[in-house]
Amino acid sequence: MAANMADLLQIMVDRGASDLHITSGTYPQIRVNGRLTQLTQFEVLAPQDTQRLSYSVLNEAQKQKFEEDNELDLSFGIQGLARFRCNVYRQRGAVATAIRVIPFKIRSFDEIKPQRTEVSKEELAMAEQLIDNFAGDFEPHKYKDTYRDALCEIIRDKRAGKEVHHAPETEEAAPPDLLEALRASIAAADRGRGRPPRRASRSRNGSRGDLSGLSKAELDHRARKAKIPGRSKMSKDELIEALS
Repeated sequence: MAANMADLLQIMVDRGASDLHITSGTYPQIRVNGRLTQLTQFEVLAPQDTQRLSYSVLNEAQKQKFEEDNELDLSFGIQGLARFRCNVYRQRGAVATAIRVIPFKIRSFDEIKPQRTEVSKEELAMAEQLIDNFAGDFEPHKYKDTYRDALCEIIRDKRAGKEVHHAPETEEAAPPDLLEALRASIAAADRGRGRPPRRASRSRNGSRGDLSGLSKAELDHRARKAKIPGRSKMSKDELIEALS
């Protein structure tokens, strides 16, 4: 079945979707609770379909503006349904559109709260490893609020009648790849102390256990019970060695 914009917008609102995506080479797609769902009751969209659907919400002036700039932002409303924010753009030479719904009714928290998400064992293990690697006592004397210091200096200069100079603008660096940075930080923490993961060992109280499988908090607790001196400043590996 060929898609038309009226049906797509109605489905979008009825299913509680936040976005509608119209791109060439795939089915129309809606985003519900952060997940994209293809509307397979319609035909796969060809370039002429995406242009027909996109242009159906534009007036003549907007069509001309889009054809000049290859991108257009607009909003429109349908009485009794909702208002929509729309971005029309070109993708691989074809017209494409992303539409976000702005409902007339403000929904309650119970209606919009996210569904429970399944977390894999690998994700949990990575999170636990990150927490263990970076957990430690907070030592505020090691940190300095440079922004506050600079702001206080400006205030003092202004009170003294001195001329305040603007700092030269610096070009922002490209944003890092967060996933790669996460992997690198875990690898660096594992290598940092130059020790491989320890095998099961005998603790001070004589019971055998794989100390390397315990969290830093659990090791801290055991170290307190064993009255190990200097335990608050020890790393996880140092606690394992002290308890072995």
